Amino acid sequence: MTLHEQIEAAIKDRLAVAQAAQPGPWMTGETAPHLVDAVVYGQSTSWPGHITQACNVEYADGGMANARAIAANGPDRIIRDCQRDLKVLARHGPARRLGGVHEICAHDWADSDGWLSMWPCAEIADLAESYGITPTEGTP
Repeated sequence: MTLHEQIEAAIKDRLAVAQAAQPGPWMTGETAPHLVDAVVYGQSTSWPGHITQACNVEYADGGMANARAIAANGPDRIIRDCQRDLKVLARHGPARRLGGVHEICAHDWADSDGWLSMWPCAEIADLAESYGITPTEGTP
């Protein structure tokens, strides 16, 4: 599997997890006086227009901090992030081999500024790292 395929698979796996979760936006109970603070709430799938518990961390170590972190990274946020990452990956795919050895990044052809970046470029290396993938030297 190429680096491009690894990154794409990782993004699509994360996207599928977020799409299967209770819809967002998620919020903590501290946002409304009648809700429990360290509980994360999301949109109800069975009761439109209402919220239900998505996650209760009231008795966990870090309770409220955990609830805030979970709510800030709800499925709506993850879906947006994955959609953006797929667009970045599409713009920065491997474009062409130079001398049959090195690939250059596709964005270089679009930029036409005269500078060529080897693939993976810095953006793709950063994207790979954010998904726990380590690009190896010369990996297409």
